[in-house]
Amino acid sequence: MSIVTTFGNKDATTASIRVMAVASGGGHWFQLLRLRPAFEGCELHFVSIYSELGSTVVPHPFYLVPDSHFDEPLRIIRAFFRLLRLFWKIRPQVVVSTGAASGAIAMLIGRLFRVRTLWIESAANCQALSLSGKLALRLAHTMLTQCSHIARPRGPFYRGKIIP
Repeated sequence: MSIVTTFGNKDATTASIRVMAVASGGGHWFQLLRLRPAFEGCELHFVSIYSELGSTVVPHPFYLVPDSHFDEPLRIIRAFFRLLRLFWKIRPQVVVSTGAASGAIAMLIGRLFRVRTLWIESAANCQALSLSGKLALRLAHTMLTQCSHIARPRGPFYRGKIIP
Protein backbone atom coordinates (compact mmCIF):
# COMPACT_ATOMS: atom_id res chain seq x y z
CA MET A 1 0.00 0.00 0.00
CA SER A 2 1.42 3.40 -0.91
CA ILE A 3 0.86 6.61 0.96
CA VAL A 4 -1.15 7.86 -2.02
CA THR A 5 -3.69 5.03 -1.85
CA THR A 6 -4.01 5.42 1.92
CA PHE A 7 -5.54 8.84 1.35
CA GLY A 8 -7.50 7.74 -1.70
CA ASN A 9 -5.78 10.03 -4.21
CA LYS A 10 -5.30 7.77 -7.22
CA ASP A 11 -4.39 10.64 -9.58
CA ALA A 12 -1.46 11.97 -7.54
CA THR A 13 2.09 10.87 -8.16
CA THR A 14 4.25 9.99 -5.20
CA ALA A 15 7.11 12.15 -6.50
CA SER A 16 4.98 15.21 -5.83
CA ILE A 17 4.30 14.30 -2.18
CA ARG A 18 6.44 15.73 0.64
CA VAL A 19 6.09 13.52 3.72
CA MET A 20 7.10 14.25 7.30
CA ALA A 21 7.50 10.97 9.19
CA VAL A 22 7.58 11.45 12.98
CA ALA A 23 8.26 8.95 15.77
CA SER A 24 10.03 8.77 19.09
CA GLY A 25 12.58 5.99 19.57
CA GLY A 26 12.44 2.26 20.17
CA GLY A 27 9.46 0.39 18.77
CA HIS A 28 7.82 3.54 17.42
CA TRP A 29 10.89 4.29 15.30
CA PHE A 30 11.32 0.66 14.21
CA GLN A 31 7.71 0.52 13.02
CA LEU A 32 8.06 3.83 11.17
CA LEU A 33 11.15 2.51 9.35
CA ARG A 34 9.21 -0.60 8.32
CA LEU A 35 6.81 1.70 6.45
CA ARG A 36 9.49 3.06 4.09
CA PRO A 37 8.26 1.03 1.06
CA ALA A 38 4.94 2.92 1.32
CA PHE A 39 6.85 6.18 0.76
CA GLU A 40 8.68 4.99 -2.37
CA GLY A 41 9.26 8.00 -4.60
CA CYS A 42 8.08 10.56 -2.04
CA GLU A 43 10.21 13.38 -0.72
CA LEU A 44 10.66 11.97 2.77
CA HIS A 45 11.75 13.86 5.93
CA PHE A 46 12.24 12.00 9.21
CA VAL A 47 11.80 13.50 12.68
CA SER A 48 12.67 11.92 16.02
CA ILE A 49 13.89 12.61 19.54
CA TYR A 50 17.26 10.81 19.34
CA SER A 51 20.07 12.21 17.19
CA GLU A 52 21.68 8.79 16.67
CA LEU A 53 18.59 7.66 14.71
CA GLY A 54 19.53 9.98 11.87
CA SER A 55 22.01 7.44 10.54
CA THR A 56 19.17 4.93 10.02
CA VAL A 57 17.43 7.07 7.39
CA VAL A 58 20.31 8.24 5.21
CA PRO A 59 20.02 9.72 2.53
CA HIS A 60 16.75 11.28 3.73
CA PRO A 61 16.82 14.49 5.78
CA PHE A 62 16.59 13.94 9.53
CA TYR A 63 15.48 16.45 12.16
CA LEU A 64 15.67 16.37 15.92
CA VAL A 65 12.92 17.48 18.30
CA PRO A 66 13.06 17.57 22.11
CA ASP A 67 11.82 14.50 23.94
CA SER A 68 8.49 15.28 25.57
CA HIS A 69 5.78 13.68 27.66
CA PHE A 70 2.29 14.94 28.34
CA ASP A 71 3.01 15.18 32.06
CA GLU A 72 5.80 17.71 31.35
CA PRO A 73 4.11 20.83 29.91
CA LEU A 74 7.30 22.84 29.32
CA ARG A 75 8.85 20.04 27.27
CA ILE A 76 5.63 19.74 25.26
CA ILE A 77 5.76 23.47 24.51
CA ARG A 78 9.41 23.23 23.41
CA ALA A 79 8.61 20.27 21.16
CA PHE A 80 5.58 22.10 19.74
CA PHE A 81 7.63 25.12 18.70
CA ARG A 82 10.44 23.00 17.26
CA LEU A 83 7.90 21.03 15.19
CA LEU A 84 6.21 24.26 14.15
CA ARG A 85 9.55 25.55 12.79
CA LEU A 86 10.02 22.26 10.94
CA PHE A 87 6.59 22.60 9.35
CA TRP A 88 7.54 26.07 8.08
CA LYS A 89 10.83 24.70 6.74
CA ILE A 90 9.68 21.41 5.19
CA ARG A 91 6.12 22.34 4.18
CA PRO A 92 4.93 18.71 4.28
CA GLN A 93 1.83 17.63 2.42
CA VAL A 94 1.42 14.51 4.55
CA VAL A 95 2.40 13.80 8.14
CA VAL A 96 2.71 10.19 9.30
CA SER A 97 3.44 9.04 12.85
CA THR A 98 3.66 5.82 14.80
CA GLY A 99 3.83 7.73 18.11
CA ALA A 100 4.42 9.01 20.75
CA ALA A 101 4.01 12.60 22.09
CA SER A 102 6.02 14.26 19.31
CA GLY A 103 3.84 12.46 16.77
CA ALA A 104 0.65 13.66 18.45
CA ILE A 105 1.98 17.22 18.41
CA ALA A 106 2.78 16.80 14.71
CA MET A 107 -0.84 15.69 14.12
CA LEU A 108 -2.07 18.90 15.78
CA ILE A 109 0.26 21.14 13.78
CA GLY A 110 -0.59 19.20 10.63
CA ARG A 111 -4.25 19.99 11.13
CA LEU A 112 -3.42 23.66 11.73
CA PHE A 113 -1.47 23.69 8.44
CA ARG A 114 -4.27 21.78 6.66
CA VAL A 115 -1.91 18.91 5.93
CA ARG A 116 -3.16 15.32 5.56
CA THR A 117 -2.33 13.33 8.69
CA LEU A 118 -2.01 9.61 9.32
CA TRP A 119 -1.50 8.06 12.75
CA ILE A 120 -0.57 4.41 13.05
CA GLU A 121 -0.99 3.22 16.62
CA SER A 122 1.96 1.21 17.87
CA ALA A 123 1.63 -2.58 17.93
CA ALA A 124 2.51 -2.37 21.63
CA ASN A 125 -0.91 -0.84 22.32
CA CYS A 126 -3.20 -3.80 21.72
CA GLN A 127 -5.15 -3.56 24.97
CA ALA A 128 -6.17 0.07 24.55
CA LEU A 129 -5.13 3.20 22.69
CA SER A 130 -2.17 5.06 24.14
CA LEU A 131 -2.63 8.59 25.52
CA SER A 132 -1.06 9.93 22.31
CA GLY A 133 -3.29 7.62 20.29
CA LYS A 134 -6.43 8.92 22.01
CA LEU A 135 -5.36 12.46 21.14
CA ALA A 136 -4.47 11.44 17.58
CA LEU A 137 -7.88 9.81 17.13
CA ARG A 138 -9.36 13.30 17.39
CA LEU A 139 -6.67 15.02 15.32
CA ALA A 140 -5.55 12.71 12.53
CA HIS A 141 -7.43 12.50 9.26
CA THR A 142 -6.85 8.75 9.28
CA MET A 143 -5.94 6.54 12.22
CA LEU A 144 -4.91 2.93 11.91
CA THR A 145 -4.52 0.30 14.59
CA GLN A 146 -2.45 -2.85 14.28
CA CYS A 147 -4.87 -4.79 16.47
CA SER A 148 -8.16 -5.79 14.83
CA HIS A 149 -10.17 -5.86 18.08
CA ILE A 150 -9.44 -2.15 18.70
CA ALA A 151 -10.81 -1.11 15.30
CA ARG A 152 -14.09 0.78 15.20
CA PRO A 153 -16.35 1.79 12.29
CA ARG A 154 -15.31 5.47 12.56
CA GLY A 155 -11.69 4.72 13.45
CA PRO A 156 -9.21 3.60 14.27
CA PHE A 157 -9.24 1.28 11.27
CA TYR A 158 -7.45 -2.04 10.96
CA ARG A 159 -5.47 -2.62 7.75
CA GLY A 160 -2.94 -5.16 9.04
CA LYS A 161 0.26 -5.13 11.04
CA ILE A 162 3.56 -3.44 10.40
CA ILE A 163 5.39 -6.15 12.33
CA PRO A 164 4.02 -9.58 11.37
